[in-house]
Amino acid sequence: MLYVSAFLTAAFGTLLSAGAHGQTSIAKDGTTVVHAVLAGKKIEATITTVRIGTDSKLFPKIEWGAPSVTLVQDLEITVEGKKAFVPRSVFADLLDPRTASIRLQKGVFVLTAAGADGAESYFVRVVFDGTRVKRRMVYSSLVPATPTEDTAYRLTELKDE
Repeated sequence: MLYVSAFLTAAFGTLLSAGAHGQTSIAKDGTTVVHAVLAGKKIEATITTVRIGTDSKLFPKIEWGAPSVTLVQDLEITVEGKKAFVPRSVFADLLDPRTASIRLQKGVFVLTAAGADGAESYFVRVVFDGTRVKRRMVYSSLVPATPTEDTAYRLTELKDE
């Protein structure tokens, strides 16, 4: 059984409900939590965003002339209450995220987030298990069949020798 709900714990602690097809709206500034119970496991993805204007030194070099953008400041994934390792490169370049959902696909969990609009619109699929992110695929919404980026994450162990 798929149970999906979401809540926003920003300024007013506003409660949001998942929209069509389990999509959760992502706050433009604040924290959004996407919940799912899949394969009997409780999963949460906490997406922290910040809204910045063109007057900020952190404002990205973009060509669409927006007066402000939303950046993903942090992404935390938990499975059964335990944090999965999420490399910063999974979320650091995502601008204006709008919706997110979690599903089970071929035995692994997939967080899908969509963002921006028009020619800049994208969606990203983050594949993870109970311990870490394994893969990230970014797609242009204009050409959704083929990823524009495909990153595999491997666990590297450092050993004293």
